[in-house]
Amino acid sequence: NATTTNLAVTGTLTSYSSIVTQSLTATSSLTISASDTASSSVNNLLTLEHLSTQTGGLAGIGSAILFSAEDTGGSSTTTARILSALSNVSTTSPASYLAFETKNITGSLTERLRIDSNGNLGIGTTSPYAKLSVVGEAVARNFTATSTNATSTFQGTTVATSGGSFGVGTSSPSTFFSVAGNGNSYFAGYVGIGTASPGAKLDVAGDIMGTQSGN
Repeated sequence: NATTTNLAVTGTLTSYSSIVTQSLTATSSLTISASDTASSSVNNLLTLEHLSTQTGGLAGIGSAILFSAEDTGGSSTTTARILSALSNVSTTSPASYLAFETKNITGSLTERLRIDSNGNLGIGTTSPYAKLSVVGEAVARNFTATSTNATSTFQGTTVATSGGSFGVGTSSPSTFFSVAGNGNSYFAGYVGIGTASPGAKLDVAGDIMGTQSGN
């Protein structure tokens, strides 16, 4: 065991036990490696521990890794941070989260992504309520439902599949394609009914039936 206040390393530092220091500076790079008999398990090579000198920790206590780099003015500026903290400090039911922060303006870092104690992933939110919660615009090539009764919510609108039927605004579509609610619908391209290759804004292969209600 080695205990020191400040430790500067210019060459190679080898420790077979533990090093306790307030400051560790490497003039080039810092490498942590281990060689042991554990060939099929994960070894904790670096442990970050934050203890309070007060009587017990409070919600929000945690540890972090802070990244910095030199800006055009020659000064060191923070660029990102990875942190983990306790959201519940109870000894019987502790809960934690992992968060990632970045910056895009001068000033403090901003949290961008969080994994909470339930395994929910939040992007743009610190309170994810589902396995994936995104606040803001999201772009995806495909959304795949792994259940015949899958339900999703987009900006207050429910999109659901049930037994091969697709519903917008309803979680129980009664037909192959059901839309519930009032308002306008917008389609950027061609719409085909009975055809997979529409050639016009509305292309219907088959008969069309319409009814008109009175004014």
